[in-house]
Amino acid sequence: SDVMQKSGPPGSPASNYFSCIDQGKEIDFVSLVADETTNPWLLFAILSENALLLMEFADLDVKRKCYKEEAFLDRGVRRLIADGARLAVVSLNTAENWLKKQTTIYERLGAGGANTSWVGNTGRCGSTLLHKVLSTSTEMCSLSEPHYIDQLTHGRILMNDDDKFARVVQICCALDWELARRSCFPNAIFFSMNPKSGGTKAQLAFHTAFPQSKHFFMYRAAHKVIESFGSIHKAQGSQPSLLWSTFTSLAWNGLGLGMPHIPPRFTSDLRSTLFSLSSAPVAFLTARWFDAVLGYLQEVKPAIPNTLVIRMDEFVNPVIRAQVVKAILDHLNM
Repeated sequence: SDVMQKSGPPGSPASNYFSCIDQGKEIDFVSLVADETTNPWLLFAILSENALLLMEFADLDVKRKCYKEEAFLDRGVRRLIADGARLAVVSLNTAENWLKKQTTIYERLGAGGANTSWVGNTGRCGSTLLHKVLSTSTEMCSLSEPHYIDQLTHGRILMNDDDKFARVVQICCALDWELARRSCFPNAIFFSMNPKSGGTKAQLAFHTAFPQSKHFFMYRAAHKVIESFGSIHKAQGSQPSLLWSTFTSLAWNGLGLGMPHIPPRFTSDLRSTLFSLSSAPVAFLTARWFDAVLGYLQEVKPAIPNTLVIRMDEFVNPVIRAQVVKAILDHLNM
């Protein structure tokens, strides 16, 4: 296939980025993934509820660089994959049958997925930093924002059947972790998934798929998330929009909180910062903050009460950071 360097929102269909230059041929999946230590393939996308898309790195060192150095795999794969790389389409059933025969895969993941974890988050809150901290251990295989997780967390793959959704999540995560472990993380005994913000339904499906998995919820004060998203979009040329003030008012009032109180001595500077950075994209991205927080409070917390909650200010505070990291490692039994 040829690589199409095109942009698109999280979870866009794979056809946004790749196009086939020939009709391809049928090949046995077992032979495709047979070589453990030099396997060049990774799972990229979900084509449908019945089919997955794998991609091949012609240079194994580039695959290792992608997994170990790219903070966001969805973008890293598209940036590093070579023109003319091969794509392979595999049915969900074929992938599942192969996984079941590789008994050591689920042994590594632990009974009920006891060695697996999911990092729920609001966005712009330190979840990528947590991924980097965990990745310093040779015993951890942490995957940050792979494309198929974007699809699941952003509702690009819709399934009304919760059991079917959990099955897709289990197969995708197990397959990606195993393909990553073989050629990039040979000593891994812990496996973590770091998605984009939101994705409550995907997190609950992950818990169904791996009932003994460990869960986190990372958050940051709403106005800090707003400023962070705003700085990104301002840098990209977004202009202020009246939609922002309307959205903020509706959102806060919808939560029964009214507009947030800003101390008088900060009013001028903070108001200037927020409104100079505000834009329609920022408003929509900020909506994810509310979705993520409400999703955690209303759905994740009752279903997974032992979720470890981490506030970004504490995670980056040099005075207590060591305590927070210790709590994280203890939660993972590392």
